[in-house]
Order: sequence, then structure tokens, then C-alpha cells
Amino acid sequence: MRFVAIAAAVIGLLLLAALLLVRPHSRPSGVELRVANLHRTTNSVLQATVILKNKTSRMLNVVNDSRRYAAQAVLSRLDISI
Repeated sequence: MRFVAIAAAVIGLLLLAALLLVRPHSRPSGVELRVANLHRTTNSVLQATVILKNKTSRMLNVVNDSRRYAAQAVLSRLDISI
């Protein structure tokens, strides 16, 4: 009886180790936001250039910037002045 319990524990640990080694690698997900440039235009206005990176399977819907110009897609990233 004791041998069966030890054998079951060893088999369980081997299966757990195999599952941990075989599991799929997780991809980073989410939206990454980086500030590329800051520029002060007047005393009360700060202009920032941001870079959005989409790491999800869904499409981002970025409509326009502060001047109501359409966002520009540049090499799989969006450069938007706000």
C-alpha cells in the first residue's frame, strides 16, 4: 500500500513537471504607451508625442489627434501628437 502511494506521488510529480515544460509561452498582451517627445508651446500648453503599440489581437481605434488630423500609422506604430 505504501509502495502504491509513493509510485502515485512520483508519477504525479513527473506529470506536473512535464506540463510545466510543455506549456505554451505566453505572449505579452496589452497596449503599450510611450512618451517620445515633450514640447512646451506656450505657458499653459504642453505638446506630447506618444507611441502606441498594440500587443493584443484586437484592432485599436485611434481617431485623431488634438488638431483633429487623422492618426498616422508608421511601421506598425502610431505616432500621435496630443
